[in-house]
Amino acid sequence: SLRNVRGAEKLLKLGANPNYRDEKLHASPLYLAVGASRVDLLDVLLRYKGDPNLIGPNGDSLLHQAVIEFCEACVRLLVENYHANVNVQCDNGDTPAKVAVAMGRFDLVAYFLQKGLNNNLQDLALSVQIRQVPAESDAMKHKVQVIDMLKARGVQYPDPRYRPRQPPPGWEP
Repeated sequence: SLRNVRGAEKLLKLGANPNYRDEKLHASPLYLAVGASRVDLLDVLLRYKGDPNLIGPNGDSLLHQAVIEFCEACVRLLVENYHANVNVQCDNGDTPAKVAVAMGRFDLVAYFLQKGLNNNLQDLALSVQIRQVPAESDAMKHKVQVIDMLKARGVQYPDPRYRPRQPPPGWEP
């Protein structure tokens, strides 16, 4: 149960598999813990040989799910304590950092870059360029930090593929 960490730990000590996936939904206890932002339960499951890089029912990793759930503590636990792969890609090729860009979480993008993100950085730069955030916000400060980090890694920014949206022909405001 998500509410009973001690009970879960007892089951794990008796040999329960933290990577088990339900046959119908393909959900695992690890995914349920991340989905509920239960860092305590996630830690116990990972301690008992849970796979920090487990791919879930939707083709995304635990890190992807932690970003989607806005669970920064889950992200940090996975990366710092259990060495989850920050370069992991989901079924459509997106890294957790690219998902973080879509969520406006440039602080997490900077964190992933600090932790060794090096996969598809040019595509990440394009996503960063497209994603708009308020000018005076913390998100903008982190976005500028990410841009500087990408440039320091030799990534071309602004991305030459970027084309701002144009109004339809004949449209007037």
